[in-house]
Amino acid sequence: MNSYRRHSGSGRKVRAATALVVVLVLLDIVTGGGVRTAAREGAAALSRAFGGTFSALASSGIFSSRAALQIQNQELAAELQQYQLRAAFASVLQAENDQLSSLARLAKASPGITAPVVSSVISSPYGTFLIGAGSADGVALGSLVLASAAGGDASSAANAFIIGRVASVQPRVSAVAEVFAPGSSINAIIHGASVVLTGSGGGNAYASLPRDAMVIGGDAVLSPDLGGYAVGTVGHVASSSAQALQDVYVSVPVNLGSLQYVYVVTR
Repeated sequence: MNSYRRHSGSGRKVRAATALVVVLVLLDIVTGGGVRTAAREGAAALSRAFGGTFSALASSGIFSSRAALQIQNQELAAELQQYQLRAAFASVLQAENDQLSSLARLAKASPGITAPVVSSVISSPYGTFLIGAGSADGVALGSLVLASAAGGDASSAANAFIIGRVASVQPRVSAVAEVFAPGSSINAIIHGASVVLTGSGGGNAYASLPRDAMVIGGDAVLSPDLGGYAVGTVGHVASSSAQALQDVYVSVPVNLGSLQYVYVVTR
């Protein structure tokens, strides 16, 4: 039933459209082409109206202004990118200059040389890195390798930190073993208390002290095995009244990942 109604409705629409076309054709014949003339004139009027509108928009400069704005935005974006690149380059140069200035002050206290870091970490052995100086430059096996804390005076023991010792030497390149390499151990003194630091990598180490030992964050950690230089500072102390020992976590206040230069004590 519904299908019959749909087909019946469609048939009526087709017959009505056909009748309208027949009427228009008859009117056009009777009027001698008047219907076609009126249709052409209407189409021409619409074309002139739209053409005038587009001409008005074009003459108003809307499209040209938008294109100019897009070009200006592109130029500003390129200029901003250039400024960002220059700022990043200036930041790198400033960091490099700070490191070199600190190491230059350190040279007044200990004889040695400034060496570039060639490789921050090499695959074997783990916890080592390469420097661009060797036996031809006075570097020897066991030479101490120092870095300066950011903003500190490297000529004082409180701001110059031992980060490693030379483990192997070639004429122009040396491998340095990090003091806090994973699993390493080193004797140290924290606030007058002797401890053994165990390295955990990344410039970090930990130790256990009696709970009554007066240790707080920021205390310097010195190593008698390394000429009395500082090897780090206390970063965190974890203690509990139920335990006789407290855990002390030590770190080197130097960003080893961005280190570009180190100071090698050659004497």
